[in-house]
Amino acid sequence: MADVINGVPKEMFDLARTLRMGEWRVVWEVIVLGQIDQVFDVLRQNAAMGWMMLTMVEALSALRVASERSCLTRTPLRLAAVFAIQLTILLLGLFQDYGIGLAKSLLVPTRH
Repeated sequence: MADVINGVPKEMFDLARTLRMGEWRVVWEVIVLGQIDQVFDVLRQNAAMGWMMLTMVEALSALRVASERSCLTRTPLRLAAVFAIQLTILLLGLFQDYGIGLAKSLLVPTRH
């Protein structure tokens, strides 16, 4: 997000001030409305990284618990449950990504 804000050209701020906008109006017009498309992209990337890390941690912890239980009780590993959790996380992540993309297409006007 800091890169998005720091990437705003100084001329945009100067233009807004030339149009006699107050400081809060400059922030709203230049940063919030002017960079909203990039904000949606950063949000999608951060959500994707979060789902990826959740998937990795869930898989590692579930396999560790299952293997410890299997060693102690001599029962077979229940990998079907682990894969079901993984599939659920994948589907939730894809649904969220689709939702953020849909929100971006509805809320952000396209630039030509």
